Amino acid sequence: AVSAWWRSMGIEPAAEVGHSTEEIAAAHVAGALDLDDTMTVICAYGRLITRLSDRGAMALVGLPWDQAAAVLQGFEGRVFRAISDSAEATVLAGEPAAIDALVASVSQSGTFCRRVAMNVSPHCSLVDELRAELLESLRGIRPRAGTIPLISEVTGAEVPGASLDAAHWVRN
Repeated sequence: AVSAWWRSMGIEPAAEVGHSTEEIAAAHVAGALDLDDTMTVICAYGRLITRLSDRGAMALVGLPWDQAAAVLQGFEGRVFRAISDSAEATVLAGEPAAIDALVASVSQSGTFCRRVAMNVSPHCSLVDELRAELLESLRGIRPRAGTIPLISEVTGAEVPGASLDAAHWVRN
């Protein structure tokens, strides 16, 4: 809707970028996915990730990606760096109890750390059990060359629209 509004004002994007499920919408706006394939990807992801409700959590820590690795000591295999949110903040994902303990510990040290309102933990190995089924669910999508460059959050670089196949969305 926002892209349509900008276009109605005569403003055409020079490139598209989106984070997480927003990358799916960005691929549509860039012309790489038609509406049917866009909805297939979004609905398959939503249907599968819902199975993990209440088995995960996320937190935002006021540390750059590299420095955030240090706060994970003692939480290995339970909490993971999930998203480089900005130059000064990292999103963590993991098991709810471990996230709560980490938030308390990091906050006590004086570093900003707060839970994010999520009950799943995407972008980490805790969702690996969904990968095969997501790949199978998306086998029929037909990505194509886009009309606008798309910058992928998966790689941080421009990606050809035709490469946005099922495997790309599983990596995302």
